[in-house]
Amino acid sequence: MGVRHDIGSFGELLALAFLVERGCSLIERNVIVDGGELDLVVDDAGCVIVVEVKTSSNGDDPIEAVSDTKAARVRRAADGYLREVDRIDVIGVVIAARCVTIRWLPGVL
Repeated sequence: MGVRHDIGSFGELLALAFLVERGCSLIERNVIVDGGELDLVVDDAGCVIVVEVKTSSNGDDPIEAVSDTKAARVRRAADGYLREVDRIDVIGVVIAARCVTIRWLPGVL
C-alpha cells in the first residue's frame, strides 16, 4: 500500500476515534457494497450514519475533495447498504506536522 492509502486509513481511524468520543459506536468500516465503498458506518443514538472521510496532509481542505460525482457515489453506495441509513456525514481530517484538525459536517450528503 502507498503513502496516500496509509494517510487515508490513518484519517479514518482518527475520524472514528473522534466519533466514538462523541458517543457513536462503530457498526462497520470499509464496507464494500454495490455502488462503492463506505468508509465508516456508525450508530449515533439509534441512527445509522454513513461517514465519508477525506484526509489531507498538505494543508488543503479535504472536504473540498468531495465533488458532486463523489457525493453521488457515496449516496449510491449508501443506498446499496443492507440497513436503512438515516444520514450521510462527511468528516475532513487535516494532518499537519504537530496537530490534527477534524471537521464534521453532519447530514451534508
